[in-house]
Amino acid sequence: MKLARVVGTVWGANQSDGMNGRRVVEVRPLGLAMARDGTRFSADCDDGHLRQSSMLALDPLGADVGQLVLIGVGSRVRDLVIGPEATTKACVIAIVDEAVVEATARGTAP
Repeated sequence: MKLARVVGTVWGANQSDGMNGRRVVEVRPLGLAMARDGTRFSADCDDGHLRQSSMLALDPLGADVGQLVLIGVGSRVRDLVIGPEATTKACVIAIVDEAVVEATARGTAP
């Protein structure tokens, strides 16, 4: 899973059958490795925490541009959230109000 911010929506006149009627969003994952313990991330977090690369994901939840989302990647996630007929394995599985960095989450606990 990846914590990311929605940066745009993708539109296309022609799509494969598995994409018809499905919303696609462009997201930029957050890089949390340099974040200090206790750092809180919400939709208005500093752009410096966003990675340079972006990815596309199906969005069955209707996340708005600027919102933080949790992205699940894999055929099992896709099958459970959207269905096996979708032609991608990345999808929005939650809209995130806030996330907090903790040392134990990064494997730095004593």
